[in-house]
Amino acid sequence: MKKIVQLVIAMIMMMAAGVASAHVDTVTIPEGADITGIERIAVAKPLYTPLKDYPSMDELTLAVSDGIVKLKTDLLVVSYDEMARNIMNDTKKDIRSLDRHVAAKVFRDNVPKYADAYVVLTVANNTRTVFFFDVYRAGTNDLIYSNQMITTSDEGDNVKDYTGMAADFYKSFSSSKKLEIEKREKAQREAQKAAEKAKRDKK
Repeated sequence: MKKIVQLVIAMIMMMAAGVASAHVDTVTIPEGADITGIERIAVAKPLYTPLKDYPSMDELTLAVSDGIVKLKTDLLVVSYDEMARNIMNDTKKDIRSLDRHVAAKVFRDNVPKYADAYVVLTVANNTRTVFFFDVYRAGTNDLIYSNQMITTSDEGDNVKDYTGMAADFYKSFSSSKKLEIEKREKAQREAQKAAEKAKRDKK
């Protein structure tokens, strides 16, 4: 069984990275998962059952894409509508009208043409609304990143705050990616120093 690397990112941690957040995120990265090369993320259809007066499925799906709009990040996001148009042009299949399970498979089969990974948002409406952003590698469908967010009493179940949650996901993913790159570069430097030391010791 693969080990799991978990990071609980509190507001103070997010602010240290230049990000303010009203909620606590729990980030999970499976051991061996590499997010450093992820530059383009496609938005899959969320797993969501709207309650009365809550955002609709279409509004939530758009909010996941819109979360990236005002951010300064190297991530590129391919919206669900854009994916639907691309898939329609390529396969003549309209994932917006297919059965949910069939549409999800068609999406997964075609997403490698347009993105490095895709994000599936699951929303649980309990006493507090909980967001689960799960990122999968395109092609293999391996889970490479998860971010759980629990809303606070200051956050409402509306399009604006849902878009803000999506923005926080992208900020968190970008921060995690930066940390992973720094960790990898540090390991490479240490390995190089160790190799140079071993070479000197042989002389």
